[in-house]
Amino acid sequence: MNCQIFPRCPQRADNTVKVPMVYGHRHSLILNVPTRWGTTVGLMNSVLKNEEAIMRYARQPKPGIDSNKGRNTAKILPHLKNPKFWTSLEQARDILEPLHQTQYLSEAEDYSLSRVLHNWNKIRADLYSKAKKYPHIECLKDIADDI
Repeated sequence: MNCQIFPRCPQRADNTVKVPMVYGHRHSLILNVPTRWGTTVGLMNSVLKNEEAIMRYARQPKPGIDSNKGRNTAKILPHLKNPKFWTSLEQARDILEPLHQTQYLSEAEDYSLSRVLHNWNKIRADLYSKAKKYPHIECLKDIADDI
């Protein structure tokens, strides 16, 4: 299998992991940054876009994974191998994407306060729709009711 070396973290380029080359070129993962709006949805999109490569990485044997250095990796691998994780991530992205798009549009230079009520009503309607689509996520209707 053709592999590329990718840094695990930009601050420590010497700390690398071999990731299978799945797509023929590099795909970056976007990190969630609490001070940057929209990075949560960007993170979800990039993880889902790289699902095949991440699954291949998760299935590779990892010698020494129980060491202190691999402790976090050992905790996350079972989740990455679980199809329910990927389904839940897709559902979370589906729920958050319209909120992200509305927030993004509200930052546009030509955005007007006259659009705020319309956008909140759109968000409420979308949350009611998602509550029907995902009845197992009980809080969605409550959130929509509170808007």
